[in-house]
This record gives sequence, C-alpha cells and structure tokens, in this order.
Amino acid sequence: MGLFSDKRAKEEKIAEDKQKFIERYKLGDFDEEEIEDMYKTYKATRFSGMQGLLDQNWIIITQLNRLNKNLEELKKK
Repeated sequence: MGLFSDKRAKEEKIAEDKQKFIERYKLGDFDEEEIEDMYKTYKATRFSGMQGLLDQNWIIITQLNRLNKNLEELKKK
C-alpha cells in the first residue's frame, strides 16, 4: 500500500511542478501537448547552466504566441 501512495505523491509533485512552470512562463494559452514538450525541454536543461537563455526563450515563445493569435484575429475580420 505504501508503494501506491508514494507513486501518487510523486505524480502530484510532478503535476505541481508543471503547474508552477506554466504559471512562471505564462504558458496557459498553449495546448497541453505543446506544454508537455516545453516542460520536458525545461526539465532537461534546467541544471545545465543556461537558465538565463532558457528564461529568455520562454518569454520570446510567449510573445510570439500572442502575436500569432492577434494576427489570426485580424485575418478573421
């Protein structure tokens, strides 16, 4: 029984970490699949010493996504 509770606790910790990632980089507008890909990349490079570049890239990705949505709205008009 202890094994299952440990697994659930680990899954909850991962979900919480993922939610913090989404909130930190304001990625709520992205699809779940895109967020999962970005989260995996984030986890892989988190301790590589390139945190500043990584933060900068997330900001750029968010801004490009916002720009793309604005362009889509303009095309509909």
